[in-house]
Amino acid sequence: MERLKEIDIIRTFVIILLVLYHALAPYCGGWDMPSYAQPNEGFYWGGKLAYSGMLETFVLISGYVFAFSLQKKVISFRLLLAGKLKRLFVPCMCWGIIMTLIFFGPSKLLNLEHFWKIIGGYGHLWFLPMLFWCFLMEYGIQHCLKGRNLMLVLMIIAILPWPGIPFRFNQSLYYLLFFHLGGIFFRNREWLRTVNWSTICILSAVYMGLFIAVTLVLGMDGMRPELASDLKVKVLILFVHHTLKMVSYGLVTIIYVAVFIKLENRCNGKLYTVCRSIAMNSMGIYVMQEIVLRLIYYRMGGGIFVYQRVNSVGRLRGHFHRLLCIKCDYSRMQIHQISVLV
Repeated sequence: MERLKEIDIIRTFVIILLVLYHALAPYCGGWDMPSYAQPNEGFYWGGKLAYSGMLETFVLISGYVFAFSLQKKVISFRLLLAGKLKRLFVPCMCWGIIMTLIFFGPSKLLNLEHFWKIIGGYGHLWFLPMLFWCFLMEYGIQHCLKGRNLMLVLMIIAILPWPGIPFRFNQSLYYLLFFHLGGIFFRNREWLRTVNWSTICILSAVYMGLFIAVTLVLGMDGMRPELASDLKVKVLILFVHHTLKMVSYGLVTIIYVAVFIKLENRCNGKLYTVCRSIAMNSMGIYVMQEIVLRLIYYRMGGGIFVYQRVNSVGRLRGHFHRLLCIKCDYSRMQIHQISVLV
């Protein structure tokens, strides 16, 4: 399939954000804090910024590429279903089983509740079945539901809660908005190149204001209990919170895409070769990075593990330096003895 240069560049950037977020996840509420770790304000804000709009951008570029593929050839629903089952659901199941074996052992696979989690995407693999539903729903939209008010309907669907729907279909109802937006961006990509930097700066300022306000006042992970005791007020605050989060993430997603489409022509030679290589291996990086980071944090002592290894390298370097000094002293002594004899 023909590669889209702008997507390779954007995907590389978002993969870096993904790895950065998971590296900081214990410090920003994403994972449990290891017993040896201490809260860190810098890591907290770094993790929140990396997470902000990152998943939405991943979904958007999937919608962008999907719109490109629909333009190139006619795809039947049956072919799409078979392809996405193979591409998304099969890796989700296989890697879920592998992660279970690594972190829990084979006996956990006999637990029906856990096996149900594997089917729905265990750990970070939840993203794959969610994306699967986005592909199917967008296909239906493109063939059956085109209309002027479609974006408004998708925004309302994204804001509303959808609890209890299995196999990550509830999450897909939120991300479908961004998947559909990706198709709109593809069809208007030339216009995106004309967006001036002053507009991008204004959007960035609005985004940062929303991000800081929502994070400080409400918290990006949910509502602080002291803000309201009445159930109706809580529901209202949560609704506003979710809406502001969606707008904030939507803004930063638009900023990312606009910036990297404008910078596309400046990414050439070795830089683009690296970007393309990362983009082509993004699926493998996505799957493996969390497994590796969880092993480091929860099986190898995380920072202590790294600290010990750095200290070991330092001690080894010290021993090598002392041996080198002894060798030099010995050589100078031999030279001195020879000069005396001469």
